[in-house]
Amino acid sequence: MVKLAEDTIGKDDMDALSDWLKTYPKLTKGKLTEEFEEAYSKWISPDKKVYSVFCNSGSSAILLSIYNEIALGNLKEGDKVLVPSVCWITDISPIIQFGLVPVVVDVNLNDLSYQYEQLITACKKHNPKAMILVSVLGIPPNMKDILAVCDAYKMTLIEDICESLGTTAKGKKLGTFGKYSITSLYFGHHMSCSKSTPIPYIDHNGQFRIEPINEIYTNYHDAPEKIRLISFKADGSTYLSSPTNIIRHKLNKKELIKITTKGNREVEITSDHSVFKRNENAIESISGDELQLKDKILTPFKINVPIEIKDNLDFLTFCKNENNIHRFFAIDYDLQDIINFKPKWGTKDYKRKENYLRRKTIPLSLVKSESKELKIALVKTPRNHYIPYEYKVTPELCRLIGYFIAEGSFKEATSVSFSFNITETEYVKDVVDLCKHIFGINAVVRNRNNNCSVVTIENATICVFFKEFLGIKSGSLNLRIPDFIWHTNQVNQKEFLYGCFLGDGTIDSTRVEFASGSKLLINDISYLCSMLGIRGSVGLKTKPQWVTIAKNRNPSYSNGVWSFRLYNLNFENADFAVKIEKHTSALLPNSELIGDLHELSLTKKEVVNYDLDEYVYDFSVPTDENFIGGWQPICLHNSSIEGGMVSTKDFKAYEVLKMLRSHGWNRDVSDETKSALREKYGVDKFNDMYTFYYPSFNVRSTDLQAFIGLRQMDKLDMFVEKRNENYQTYLNKFKELNIDVWLPKNVYYQLEDKISNLGFPIIFRSKEHRQTVSERLANANIEHRPLISGDISKHPFFLNYEPKIVMGDSNSSFIHDCGMYLPNHASLTDKDIETVVRCFVVY
Repeated sequence: MVKLAEDTIGKDDMDALSDWLKTYPKLTKGKLTEEFEEAYSKWISPDKKVYSVFCNSGSSAILLSIYNEIALGNLKEGDKVLVPSVCWITDISPIIQFGLVPVVVDVNLNDLSYQYEQLITACKKHNPKAMILVSVLGIPPNMKDILAVCDAYKMTLIEDICESLGTTAKGKKLGTFGKYSITSLYFGHHMSCSKSTPIPYIDHNGQFRIEPINEIYTNYHDAPEKIRLISFKADGSTYLSSPTNIIRHKLNKKELIKITTKGNREVEITSDHSVFKRNENAIESISGDELQLKDKILTPFKINVPIEIKDNLDFLTFCKNENNIHRFFAIDYDLQDIINFKPKWGTKDYKRKENYLRRKTIPLSLVKSESKELKIALVKTPRNHYIPYEYKVTPELCRLIGYFIAEGSFKEATSVSFSFNITETEYVKDVVDLCKHIFGINAVVRNRNNNCSVVTIENATICVFFKEFLGIKSGSLNLRIPDFIWHTNQVNQKEFLYGCFLGDGTIDSTRVEFASGSKLLINDISYLCSMLGIRGSVGLKTKPQWVTIAKNRNPSYSNGVWSFRLYNLNFENADFAVKIEKHTSALLPNSELIGDLHELSLTKKEVVNYDLDEYVYDFSVPTDENFIGGWQPICLHNSSIEGGMVSTKDFKAYEVLKMLRSHGWNRDVSDETKSALREKYGVDKFNDMYTFYYPSFNVRSTDLQAFIGLRQMDKLDMFVEKRNENYQTYLNKFKELNIDVWLPKNVYYQLEDKISNLGFPIIFRSKEHRQTVSERLANANIEHRPLISGDISKHPFFLNYEPKIVMGDSNSSFIHDCGMYLPNHASLTDKDIETVVRCFVVY
């Protein structure tokens, strides 16, 4: 489903709120409310002093601003107030409730704000005292003309930016032009990883993979439910979960921080992205900017999730696919297959059949049955180089692959080689025996100089088996753990590790270590060890540098050598697998388990150079709202607040607003104002705090709301950025597909301005067209709704109300019948937008 809006309060916010509540704070309006008001004031107007008053909703914020003008003596019963015909019920209700007269003015089709000629006519005819200016769905009005009209007719301007928080016009945020600005708070939530962050997941075919988060986004952002991530529950147990969204947005002004733990686990996250730590026996989140070097964060001790076990490797199916089948021949096949091959006499196939019978080989394409004796090989391969078609995943096969990952190489497409130190005769013999046992092929051993023994399998078919079927890439920098290793049992996985550590590692009385030029392979090894409950650390043995291999040769660049060292192991002559079994239950000193998790100390925290125009990424994971990722596994947190804010530049108006919010009391105002009120009305200090100075309301916010609001403030800029990106994508998609609907023209804003709207507005050419597309959207499970109210003057409440004045209604009637708005929120992807716009295409 593509929703109109997504909830943006994360589990970390709720956890922090829960912890805060345990401190028994004051839950009504208090210090946090004041901090939130100050933070919002600085955000909306960094350069000029603005005063903000936080209340319980956007509706109450409009109520307060209008009543504030009455309290200040600027409005009285019977005065007229301008309202655009496309607005919200709460823009007009306070006017009616306070005995003022609403003058409803038609809108234009450029920015959906006041129709200028009707506006001038209304001002001349009715002499209004105030104007409600609604920025419809983020589209900035012509502020130059609006301000000129307000100045000419001495009207108070009240900006309703509830749908446009963050939109700018001529470089200024909406909400900074009038005497009052009103907003409804529903903030975005953006916490993200760098594009290269490795994430373990199960793909749509059930295959376990570890890939950079940007690649996962590319492949699955339009269908996130097809993959499963590794998450953990409150008790620390790991499990598989499906994300509801994969989110991408630009870094913008945020810092990217790399955090590193003991054992060199590391991840790059935005400053507001959270990791997890222990709080007594509970788990709580902590954001990157709050982390200190003294902190310990939670990482998986054991990744304990169900991954499908596969006992066989189906090489025959690989060879029989449409791209490969003509490359292979078979021997020792079921004779019935050649008997059933009956080509016409005199054809090329007839002559070929005679050759097949004589040589006792046939193309694999003719093999229909699967004889247990069947062997296969590439075309023009000697009979003694044919290999079996079926392979059990055994400890022997896994150990051989481990040897190859550590010490193997390809000679073009003709052979597979393993290189060992001249003294490693035991490993050489093991590889030779394994090749004979698994493939039935004799390997050749050659000594190279006095330092190296090379085991070579001169067999192109085995080369295909390793390189294409198992997916082992050429070059040490490209090595990864083959897919099938993730899906075999733990005994086989340990044998694979055994081969790796014997081949390119160190196993002695002081250390157990595996080294490789591939950081990706080392990361794979660390994740596999985490699945086995084996603990270790990654290190950089050799830094990237230019090296000279031999005299009279140009130096070459080395990318460095990475290592993975197991903790607390002294092998000597003991069996590797036995030691591994003992090691799985060993813990680091001063480390306790929480389910499958344990703590690691933070050793480094540094800001990373990252292009501000680069994308960062996140998952939205339901329920426990976390996932595991990073270089070596680390526990990561994934990616609203209801309330309202009145802002004003007028200090006197600000003081009265605070009293109107809270019963008309003067508790929140300055000492000077308190003294003036007491003196004016003869109130003593005893009664002062409980004296009602204005007929007023109780529309206070609470510190509980402010606590969440403060946590969301630093995410607001990114929220605006993402909505603006979505807005531009909508425009581009509609124009690209030449869709015949009205689109916002934005003639009054500059290129550097941003459009931040909670929905994308369109107007159809007819009511019938809107109905047709609405049905398509509904069938595609895409939420949508009318363009705000349509024409507010056509709703039942207004039809039954007197007195009322309506100035023109042609454009607003058109919008009422043909308007619609579409989803725009932080979790919306480009693919989502394309899906929405495709529903408008006429077939």
